[in-house]
Amino acid sequence: MAITIDGTGSISGLSATGISAQPVFPGNILQVVNATYSTLVSVTTASYTDTGLTASITPSSASNKILILINQPYEASRASDNAYGGIRLLRDSTVINTPVGDSIPYELGIGVVGVTTIYVYGRYSIHMLDSPATTSSVTYKTQCRPYSTANSGRFDVQNDSKTSYITLLEVAA
Repeated sequence: MAITIDGTGSISGLSATGISAQPVFPGNILQVVNATYSTLVSVTTASYTDTGLTASITPSSASNKILILINQPYEASRASDNAYGGIRLLRDSTVINTPVGDSIPYELGIGVVGVTTIYVYGRYSIHMLDSPATTSSVTYKTQCRPYSTANSGRFDVQNDSKTSYITLLEVAA
């Protein structure tokens, strides 16, 4: 059959047989998933608590990697010296990134001696390349906790209804 282009720009007589998908090269971004969360989560216990920031992705190959980008506002406060807290990252129920010195998560906060009340504000950012080794859906989320609950120690995320962001990018192996 002949290929015909008529006066309207329509093409007839063309078949898609033999046309293959675009090649995938290592490092190509295959999919992107974004999520946001802006509800205050205030933690006053020593246990890690879900922050509400979560996103799921299903890798197309078990050899592909997931690039995780997180930006999360926080506030650490305490009615005496040393207002600190920590945020950790999980893939499903597995912790894949923990604050430095997790037993005393000094990662986020400030230590000041002789101050009656301390408030520390900031944004936690992480960029991490993970290898989930699966083609099943995986969920990434953050959890947080204060360094100490003594003297009204508290660690908040999404304080003042500020928005937290998580972006997951599947990267071809």
